[in-house]
Amino acid sequence: MKEYILVTGGCGYIGSCCVHELIKKKYNVIVIDKKIRDFNSDVLYICGDIKNRKLLCDIFSRYSVSCVIHFASYIDVNESIKSPIKYYNNNILGTLSLLDCMVKKNVKKIIFSSSAAVYGMQEEIPISENLKLQPINAYGNTKLCIERMIIDYNKAYGINYVIFRYFNAAGADLKNNLGENHKPETHIIPLIINSEQFKLFGDTYKTPDGSCIRDYVHILDISGAHIKAIKYKNNDIFNIGSGVGYSNIDIIDKIKRLYKKKKYNILVCDKRAGDPDKLIADNKKMLNIFRYKLKYNIDDILKHAIKYHCSGIKNNGF
Repeated sequence: MKEYILVTGGCGYIGSCCVHELIKKKYNVIVIDKKIRDFNSDVLYICGDIKNRKLLCDIFSRYSVSCVIHFASYIDVNESIKSPIKYYNNNILGTLSLLDCMVKKNVKKIIFSSSAAVYGMQEEIPISENLKLQPINAYGNTKLCIERMIIDYNKAYGINYVIFRYFNAAGADLKNNLGENHKPETHIIPLIINSEQFKLFGDTYKTPDGSCIRDYVHILDISGAHIKAIKYKNNDIFNIGSGVGYSNIDIIDKIKRLYKKKKYNILVCDKRAGDPDKLIADNKKMLNIFRYKLKYNIDDILKHAIKYHCSGIKNNGF
């Protein structure tokens, strides 16, 4: 019987990129998402919500699913602080439904998209996987709760897992016309490229230039790590990041240098709640265990993002 990888949230920014990498590697793919996106005809697309247990159990009954790659999630940190009920309802209850159906239908592996938000404020930089987890916003709380759910389901029901804690996913898959195009957009790189006036949230962080520092990793490198994880036999947690941090002002200056056609109007605003001063990954565990080498640096990320946003051809948003 043909085996499939089920990708939840496979129409999103990172999920779509991962689906294309799976296709390239000759995996059979099922995508479930509430949104619609055009994929290669080889992809089985199902429009639906993972909270729909009947739908999930029907999928697992009809198809032999060897692994679930779980992207489906709301991701806006600031929104999660203002509307935590939306995040707990979607992120946690959706995953609970997914895990319960996996148990019921004997699906034995999940690869979960967690987040550096589980670390919260950390004094030790770069951040390794064994540091104390102390999220400071509802989004991070949901990701940590799901991590613990998955570990409990492993102990009780034998569901194997790989958990990836993403730092800042960025860049574009130009071959497949996939880039950041959230609606509404909240991420710094597309906002600098596209906004008539860019709002810089905070210039009083405990950093050299006063703006917060983040670790940016290309979506193609993230997708490559997921491909590696499919055949990984152990239960484990990995950071996915570049291991290098850039401040918001660094990113503004780099984009100005690379994209000179645009006029830049920068407005300094108050800090946003729930934003740590620095988030930089210690990525040695993933690179060493997977024997994986990141292909793209910050200039590649920004060049690809600029080219995507200036191409005049946009995907339908995430």
